[in-house]
Amino acid sequence: MRPFLPVIRAIIACLPLTTQAAEVTLREAYRPYFHVGVAVNPGNYAATKPVEAGLVSKHFNAITSENHMKWGLIHPRPDVFDFTESDRMVDFALKNDMFITGHTLVWHSQTPRWVFEDEDGKPLTRDALLARMRDHILTVVGYYKGRVQSWDVVNEALNEDGTLRDSPWTRIIGDDFIEKAFQYAHEADPDAELYYNDYLLEVPEKCAGAIRIVKRLQAAGCRIDGVGIQGHMHLEGPSVEAQEASILAIAATGVKAMITELDVDVLPGTKGWGNADIQRQEAQDPAFNPYTAGLPDEVQQQLAERYAELFRMYLKHSDVITRVTIWGLNDGNSWLNGFPIRGRTNHALLFDRDNKAKPALAKLLDTVKEFDATPGLNPLFRDRFTADPAPLVDGDKVYLYVGHDEAKDGEMFTMNEWLCYSSEDMINWTSHGSIMRATDFKWAIRDAWAAQVVKKDEKYYLYATVRHGEPNVAMAIGVAVSDSPTGPFVDARGSALISDDMTPGPYPWDDIDPTVFIDDDGTAWMAWGNPVCHIVRLKPNMIEIDGPIDNIALPNYTEGPWLSKRNGIYYLTYPAFAHQGYWERICYATAPSIHGPWTYRGILTGKAENSYTIHPGIVNDFKGQSYLFYHNATLTLPDGRKGALGRRAVRAEYLHYNPDGTMQPVVQTKAGLALQPNPAQFAAHAPVDHGMSDRRISFRPIRSFLPRVWSGSPVCASVSDPFQDAPIPISFNNGASTLGQSFVPERDIRMSRLSLYAGDGFGTDADNTLTLALYELERGGAEDTYKAGNNLFGEGMRIAYSVQAPGQLDIDFIPSAQVLLKAGHRYVIELQGSPRSASMYWRRSRLDVYPQGAAYVDRKLFKDKEGRGADFSFAIYESR
Repeated sequence: MRPFLPVIRAIIACLPLTTQAAEVTLREAYRPYFHVGVAVNPGNYAATKPVEAGLVSKHFNAITSENHMKWGLIHPRPDVFDFTESDRMVDFALKNDMFITGHTLVWHSQTPRWVFEDEDGKPLTRDALLARMRDHILTVVGYYKGRVQSWDVVNEALNEDGTLRDSPWTRIIGDDFIEKAFQYAHEADPDAELYYNDYLLEVPEKCAGAIRIVKRLQAAGCRIDGVGIQGHMHLEGPSVEAQEASILAIAATGVKAMITELDVDVLPGTKGWGNADIQRQEAQDPAFNPYTAGLPDEVQQQLAERYAELFRMYLKHSDVITRVTIWGLNDGNSWLNGFPIRGRTNHALLFDRDNKAKPALAKLLDTVKEFDATPGLNPLFRDRFTADPAPLVDGDKVYLYVGHDEAKDGEMFTMNEWLCYSSEDMINWTSHGSIMRATDFKWAIRDAWAAQVVKKDEKYYLYATVRHGEPNVAMAIGVAVSDSPTGPFVDARGSALISDDMTPGPYPWDDIDPTVFIDDDGTAWMAWGNPVCHIVRLKPNMIEIDGPIDNIALPNYTEGPWLSKRNGIYYLTYPAFAHQGYWERICYATAPSIHGPWTYRGILTGKAENSYTIHPGIVNDFKGQSYLFYHNATLTLPDGRKGALGRRAVRAEYLHYNPDGTMQPVVQTKAGLALQPNPAQFAAHAPVDHGMSDRRISFRPIRSFLPRVWSGSPVCASVSDPFQDAPIPISFNNGASTLGQSFVPERDIRMSRLSLYAGDGFGTDADNTLTLALYELERGGAEDTYKAGNNLFGEGMRIAYSVQAPGQLDIDFIPSAQVLLKAGHRYVIELQGSPRSASMYWRRSRLDVYPQGAAYVDRKLFKDKEGRGADFSFAIYESR
């Protein structure tokens, strides 16, 4: 059941007929899924063409200039830029609230010969052409900065086999002309989205070439937001499955996919069918031009169904597809009329030559209606905002407990109650309304944050996050009980189960997000915390703890843990990376016992759209299938309120396991459970080559996780209690390339070991390196900056690091690499990494706690937002 759909239909039915007709447009029908765009030429938006301009503004919310932003028209001569026509289009688009894509900055075609030649007509040098490219991009993109939201930076750079095309760009500049173009575009407008665009990406070899371009740009630190799949289709092909495969392969790189130049050729295929290279021309043949008098009804219906089957697939993957652009407004505008045989009459678009809608338009409007009514679509509930899903299997039903997001504009999280839904098939859900409010715990004052319900001895226990009142004002965990899975729930203790004073440490907000797991022997365990994962055994009565509170060391752990067990393997699934400056992703670890050891398995699914939080809940083997629940913030309610930070929506995907017990990576989809489950035979994360550490060091796995003291007896240290004194992680993801800590030994030391309180991150690889350096600086007090002189290690020592939970990281030096540190001299330990990467995180203090040194970022004295200094955690051990 979808209770919101009858409400919407009832509202629509009450509207005047003229209002209903006005609302049935492509842009509005597809707004919840992706932009629907159109490529235009001047007549399509001119004031003198009101019919065409009206169709553009009515049906489309994205726009691309088919020709007038290409080099040959916008920059026809070395000293001439002509923005006249593109200005008209941009003004029209902004007036009509349309997403604008500039097309295109660098292309081998429609680029004047002078671009590649000097005054004597000879080919330019590499530097000269780069300068010309940069000037063009900075001028054009800079001119439209803040008005044009995205750019097709490089167009059609690939051959059909996926190799780079032999063009003047590659011949003069080399293969890196693509990286340079993206660098210049980002320089001109740091906020603009940047895309690579090409045709025939349905061909696996060419798609692989596009993926190589994406990965090369990512490795170079270039901004790359998406790949444009042109989508020049024919009635007979390529298959929907071929284009679907290319969309998913591109999305797997972490960038957006978009269909940028969609049309459907209805004419008989020529020998070069599928090749959209506009320089290709073939001989005249009347057999290839059969519809000069118009398109027969039978073919019109074929065209409509072809568009519909494509859009069904686009809707299915609307979580990774952000835009579908039709390449032309009406059949008279289509570039296919003269390609690849001049003078042909094609009928490839949604409007005919008289600007009348073809059956394909109505078919697309029906397609989205049918899709929206499909059971199992994400989000699961659309009548209100919900978050933090926690499922419970009880007999032949699944009960799903969620928080109710009620934040108004400008608010972070406003949550007052927990709701319950149930389902027997995971598709159709029944709402049971509110089961408890935060203030039903009389000692709590607000904040109905994440909760979970478990069943034991025919009673149902709800473990919930709330804010404790006086005298313990902080986040806390309460437990409530009910005789029914749908409540009502009542406070089972009259006091908090976990309060802030029970978990001393540097994080006063850490008592949130409880998960409770009952093992096969009946023992109940509860885990919770942010950004440290706590765990404790519960007494059989389920309302008291039974023993000490321990910690579980997990890489990149943030909050929201979920404990589960399947086929003898324990799983701890959790949101990660938020404390490393990223939007949360879901990671997981496995163990042979609830006591560990826990093995980090990597990212299960990526960040949630429009929400920096994500929260997992897992159902295993319910009626033969497993499921992952989570939330994002893309829902728009029937009253028009849009998703936001504190207005999230719960979703579900099929969860599959490999034969070895590892989880298969989960792709977040709009289709959700409306799709049939389709597990791979074996799907796992690709192994990472972390490289080799320098032979002069022994880099040991982290020990003493979350250390309260340094192991052994260091002779010099910035902090004595690393966990308490240095709780803040820092890496290179904010653009830095060096992290340094200065220090002054009190006596001569021959350094045999350097220990850091560090960990987390993504690990090292060929493109994300980590290097250790040591410099002696001028003697005296701390300076605002320092200059690196001779590295006392001779050259940087490369560290090969695999992802580990934060703890004491030991670097042992072979005897010949043990540097003599002299008393009273000033040194700096420096980690060097790739900017915008996060190979590993070094932890720093909140305040300046080490008088003999200071923390530096990019060799400048670190200051927080309040202007306070800090220190990175380190300890030095002496050779014996």
